[in-house]
Amino acid sequence: MTQCVDFIVVGSGMAGASVAYELSERGASVTVLEAEEYAGYHTTGRSAAFYMVGYGNDVVRGITLSSEDFYNNPPVGFCNYPLLKPLGAMYIAKSEQLPQLSAVHHQVSQVLGNVALVDEAFVYDKVPELKPGIDAGFWEPNSREIDVASLLEGYIKLAKRSGVAFVYNAGVTGLDREGEQWRVETAKGAYIGKNIVNAAGAWGDKLCAMAGAQPVGLEPKKRTVCIAKAPEGLEVHRWPLTIDIDETFYFKPESGNILITPADETPSEPMDAYPDDIDVAIGVARFEEAMDVKVTTLKRQWAGLRTFAPDRSPVVGYDTSVTGFFWLTGQGGYGIQMAPALAKLAASLALGGGVPDSMKKYDVSAEAISPARYQLLK
Repeated sequence: MTQCVDFIVVGSGMAGASVAYELSERGASVTVLEAEEYAGYHTTGRSAAFYMVGYGNDVVRGITLSSEDFYNNPPVGFCNYPLLKPLGAMYIAKSEQLPQLSAVHHQVSQVLGNVALVDEAFVYDKVPELKPGIDAGFWEPNSREIDVASLLEGYIKLAKRSGVAFVYNAGVTGLDREGEQWRVETAKGAYIGKNIVNAAGAWGDKLCAMAGAQPVGLEPKKRTVCIAKAPEGLEVHRWPLTIDIDETFYFKPESGNILITPADETPSEPMDAYPDDIDVAIGVARFEEAMDVKVTTLKRQWAGLRTFAPDRSPVVGYDTSVTGFFWLTGQGGYGIQMAPALAKLAASLALGGGVPDSMKKYDVSAEAISPARYQLLK
């Protein structure tokens, strides 16, 4: 008979791996089930991850800010290199976009003191290759690149040290509540747990249907990214992440090359996402329209799914109608930057606690992320 654990986490991407670690640190027994042959195959492994407080709504911003201490001071043995790499981020705006720029500055300046609205001269000093027409920018110097691979590997390594079992090629085929336990059928056999953690990303509503829970309206959306070869002699490493204030594209240096995305959000079924040529072409065209730089060679291109709840805040908490079914989904395009604090918050809520004090100062509340905000309306 399979041993009953406290939590069965479905999905070993950043959400599943991080919450498994945090639960195990609090003494819970955990098994992680992953449909693919390795962790982070779908969304985590395809992220152009960036720690950027200006990115996302107020809820996302609070959780992102609460994650900074972990990034700067991970647990002993977590990783061999810093998780964050300095780069900086700059929103750019034409004259007709200035109201949007001011709105973002107002929101972020409430919680960060070193951000600033900057003039045309500042923008072109940071990115001289921008074509004429940019009137102002919003500069966020605290923004940094995230070492996604090291973050995921660190969570898995420390979780395993705490006794967490990771089972791969174990896609869930059935869920049944038997008394006080869940029986989870997979391609690798059956597993028994007191609680299920739904960290299935784009497949979150499908897993909830297996459990007989109420869906929360998760919307997987495809994001396309490509890596362009930098022209000879162009020092792209000088650039910050540069993003149009209306988020119609962004670009940043990437290992001596240029990462470009049209910032698309194409609705999609849960799937192994692939890039469409037209979306890649749109991204390149928007980059070339903004920059006096010609793209001649694409070195790589890919697509991933970013899964949103309707209000674009994560969905975290126990289901309102099915006992022992815990949601950890809907991270959208902010899952990596939120991961450390969101995992701590999820583990606390799953074990019957509340919002950690370190997060309350950023007005993070359990109600703002609870699945009840959707399920009680049905």
